[in-house]
Amino acid sequence: MKKNLFTALLCAITKLVFTQNIEQKADELYALGNYSKAIEVYKSVKNPNEVYDKIAKAYVAIGNYGEGLVNYKKAITTNPENILLKYEYAKLLRNTRDYKQAEILFKSLIIKDSLNPNSHYELGIVLEKQKDSASLNAYTKAFNLDSTHQKAIFKIAKHYLVKRKYQTAHYYIDIGLESYTNNVELISLKA
Repeated sequence: MKKNLFTALLCAITKLVFTQNIEQKADELYALGNYSKAIEVYKSVKNPNEVYDKIAKAYVAIGNYGEGLVNYKKAITTNPENILLKYEYAKLLRNTRDYKQAEILFKSLIIKDSLNPNSHYELGIVLEKQKDSASLNAYTKAFNLDSTHQKAIFKIAKHYLVKRKYQTAHYYIDIGLESYTNNVELISLKA
C-alpha cells in the first residue's frame, strides 16, 4: 500500500515538474519573440486551461487576431474573475473593430472597478469609433480619475480645439504638459 502511494505521488510530482518545464520553455520562447514556436509548446501542455491567455497573447503578437480572440474566450471561460484577461480581450475586440462587444466588456469592467482610468479611456475610444458623443464623457472620467493621463488629455484637448474652444483646449494641454513636458502630441496641439 505504501509502495503504491509512493509511486503515485512520485508520478504526480514528475508530471507537475514536466508540465512546468514545458510552460517555462514556452515562456522563454515567447520572451525571445519566437511566438509561433511558443504557441506550439504551449499547446503541448497537459492542462491548456492554464495557458490559453499566453496562447492568445502569442497569436496577437504574430497578428493572428482570430485565434487570439478564440483563446482569450477560452481563457476567460476558465478564469471568469480575471479582470486583466477581460481587459486584454476587450482591447483586442476594439482593435478588430468589434466595437459593440468591446463596449459591453469595457462597461462591465467599469462596473467592477469604476476607479480605473484606463477602462474609461478605452471605453472612450470605442465610443468615439462608433461616433458616439459620450466618448468625451469617458475621456473626462479618465482625466478626473488621473489628471496625468496623457492620452485622455490629448483626446479632450483635441475635441475642444475642433470645437474652437481654444481656452479650454489650452487648459487641458497645459495640465498635460505639466506632468510630461515632452509630449509631442500635446505640443503640436498647442502650436
